Amino acid sequence: MILSAICFTKSGYEQMKKLKNICGQNQELELSCFCKCSALKEKCADDPDVRYVEYALDDWAKERFEEKDAILFIGAAGIAVRSVAGCVRSKLCDSPVIVMDDRARFVIPILSGHIGGANETAHMIADAMKAVPVITTSTDINNKFAIDLFAKKNELVIYNKDGIAKVSSKVLDCRAVDILIDTNLCRIDEKDAAMLEEKGIKIHLTENRDSEKKDFDVYIGKFVVSNGKPEINAKLYLLPKVYVLGIGCRRGKTKEEIGAFVTDVLKSLNIDKRQIRKIASVDIKKDEEGLLLFAEELNVPFETFTPDELNKIQGDFSESDFVMSKVGTGCVSERAAAAGSGSLFEADKSLVLRKQAENGITLAIAKSEWRLTSYE
Repeated sequence: MILSAICFTKSGYEQMKKLKNICGQNQELELSCFCKCSALKEKCADDPDVRYVEYALDDWAKERFEEKDAILFIGAAGIAVRSVAGCVRSKLCDSPVIVMDDRARFVIPILSGHIGGANETAHMIADAMKAVPVITTSTDINNKFAIDLFAKKNELVIYNKDGIAKVSSKVLDCRAVDILIDTNLCRIDEKDAAMLEEKGIKIHLTENRDSEKKDFDVYIGKFVVSNGKPEINAKLYLLPKVYVLGIGCRRGKTKEEIGAFVTDVLKSLNIDKRQIRKIASVDIKKDEEGLLLFAEELNVPFETFTPDELNKIQGDFSESDFVMSKVGTGCVSERAAAAGSGSLFEADKSLVLRKQAENGITLAIAKSEWRLTSYE
């Protein structure tokens, strides 16, 4: 995680430098240092590790939000609040924001505690600086199950953020929470289910669903939306990122062309774009701009495989002698999707969509094995 720290006093500068030294030994945090104190401008000019901020603080904060950096304000909480006020949009996408006083006594996460990781980062900073972490999130201070943290740990996409508060309210009221899991997409081990049940979380599986129970607090899986309402009745919907796109294309295909084709196919399969885990292709396409930009737009990894790696994948694939002569493997999209899903043997069985072709682009989709854990 990249942590952008900014100080406003000499004492804050010293605490920031101390933290920078500690972070140099910590692979989990990469600290970028900034200063907004005119009395320290010359000192910053001689310090290669610290950049002096000449412009408005709210513009600096906006840049950090755009870069998705975590932010540490070493100073008053009021400065932090005023600086980020114009940037705050949603708990699903806001940067984590943390405040530490300039004597390093207290570390307080004030924004994006769970999903952004501010609470966890605050604990790391407090441990490093021998400070007191001040956590205000109800589920944390009451040692209760946090559904948004569960989603983050399991890389589940939150479909409707308003459902988080509804589920957390039941948890804090010590009422049981019912979670229905679509076993066509994900599994959970008995030990993890048991650990969750100890926390008042009742796990239901679609393969042996109680026909009498129609309402759930949380649904994890794929669903169809009809008339603006999902087919499963739940307070909160979580989408597992299980799908791998295998894509081949002619040189020069744009992000827009690839995106339009993929969007139409996903829509026909009722797959939400946010459920895409990665994009895969053959290594000759590793610098293909359209694919790189499309992966960046979806915020997913772009993974490539050599022809030899793809040819080792076992299964029945849609082979082409022409493609073999050009890239060294007879099928890019299907084999790349299967390889990206982690399948090696009978890998064609992981395919939920075999090769589709349009305007010089081929697409196949595979489903990766997905297991939920209690994150303990």
